Amino acid sequence: LVEAVKKINNDDAGMALVHKYESLPENERPAFLPLLSGFKRPVFRAFYERILGESRNPAVRLQCVKGIAEVGDASSIPVLEALKANEANEDVKRAAERAIAKLRG
Repeated sequence: LVEAVKKINNDDAGMALVHKYESLPENERPAFLPLLSGFKRPVFRAFYERILGESRNPAVRLQCVKGIAEVGDASSIPVLEALKANEANEDVKRAAERAIAKLRG
């Protein structure tokens, strides 16, 4: 599914992956997120931001921060700044700092 969506590379195809993620059991979700690497569609920015705010799992939050940086939309900076200010996990906090720097260019 992921490879097919990469070839199609439009928002509808991206939504198929978002729905796939949401259909997975909670314990399988962290392993699925790295498969989304490289997608720069706007649908993924909103997805990553939403999951970032919902997840208690630092591995999931870390993958979302990396995904936001890959999408490359500077409108995510306030979300990352809020995360950095409130995040307990140091790896996630450092990733947010790197993502902010990347998005600021």
